[in-house]
Amino acid sequence: MANNKSFIALIFVLCFNLISTNIYAANVGGWTLGGGVAQGASTVYEGTKKVVIDGVDYIKKGTAKITPPASGVAKVLARGAAGYALSVAVEQLLGSVDWVLDPANNQIVYTKPQDPTKVPPDSPVCWTWNGGTCESLDSVVRKILNTNMAGWTIQSYSCPTASSVKTPGVRIKCTAVLTYPGYPNRNYEANPLSVANPNYDPNAEPEEEQKTLPLEVVAQKVISNAESGDTNAQAATTAAAADIVAEAEKDDAKARPIAQQLEASAQTKPADEAAAEKANEAQGQSKPNTQNPEAMDLSLEFPVFCGWAPLVCEAAQVVISFPQTLTNWWETGKSKAEEWALSISEAWTAAKEWATKEKDSEDTEVDVEQLDLEAESVDINLASGCPAPVVFIDSDFYGQPFKIEFSFDGFCSILSDWVRPILISLGAFIAALILGGVKVNE
Repeated sequence: MANNKSFIALIFVLCFNLISTNIYAANVGGWTLGGGVAQGASTVYEGTKKVVIDGVDYIKKGTAKITPPASGVAKVLARGAAGYALSVAVEQLLGSVDWVLDPANNQIVYTKPQDPTKVPPDSPVCWTWNGGTCESLDSVVRKILNTNMAGWTIQSYSCPTASSVKTPGVRIKCTAVLTYPGYPNRNYEANPLSVANPNYDPNAEPEEEQKTLPLEVVAQKVISNAESGDTNAQAATTAAAADIVAEAEKDDAKARPIAQQLEASAQTKPADEAAAEKANEAQGQSKPNTQNPEAMDLSLEFPVFCGWAPLVCEAAQVVISFPQTLTNWWETGKSKAEEWALSISEAWTAAKEWATKEKDSEDTEVDVEQLDLEAESVDINLASGCPAPVVFIDSDFYGQPFKIEFSFDGFCSILSDWVRPILISLGAFIAALILGGVKVNE
């Protein structure tokens, strides 16, 4: 049965390897990932990402290493992939036993054979030879053969009628095949005798029973084998890593750690191969100095800065693009502010008309003594100070100052020119409603 399982497992792993040879591209966090390469129990993915710097296409290339947990490898084993790795791991953990995969319950169900040297408690008879002690059938047969055929090796033996014997006093025939170096195989007959089992218990449970082994325990063994370089086990860990990538395509939280690895290891080069090859090359020439013949004049022509320092340019591009993004936000905010101002004006007019219109119903006016209150001026002030600019880079490049910073002046201007008047108008409107005794029912 174990051999059949090994054959089936081999079919599984061959099919898996056949499928896994297909090129698979995934998109994780804006990165395009190709097929992974096994590295121990981990899988290394190469990713590429297109960026535009100063109107020129650049390609970022990075790597990410994914190490699946035992639970992920167990899912791969449960669906029948990497079956040979599963078969090897089970045998390493349990020895040679009969087992089946129970994917619904994430476990291996196996049958542990009884100890052949012990008499089963549910058997009414045991066996003896020449009136010896009560022993198991296996022990008696081996004792007969080792005594009568000393030096010969027992290759196999069988006792066809042994299972049908339920009473003492029955002698059966067992046939054995023996081997000896330099001689042909020899058949030999042993005849053990049944006797009453003194420890017989008709209610005893058979020792040969089914047991279970969690699939994650097997998966952990597969991971250990993959770490040691077992290619069949690596098929399972690679498939589990592919599952993680597939989930990351649909889940930003799962994509984030993969994208962070790719960003951290990324190299940025021009998308044009010819430009990428010359990105780090500087052209130069030397010629004699006419005023000082012993010296040489050297002229250098450096490549385009963004070609050989793309990371600096990429950071600068983000800073440069931010004001435009903020400007778009300002325009949208300005439009919204105008709409708010118009709505407040219309609401004020409607409230004024409602408060002053004549009522046709009975007079419900209440005389209220006018209090002589001194008017006080009310002014609303917003902080006049604007935050200092945020400096991203402040250095020098070839003796020239090089600074990239972001200023809040535009944002403060929006607050001062648009938000402040709106807040003042809204406060005045609410105050007028309160003083006018206007109640708005929700």
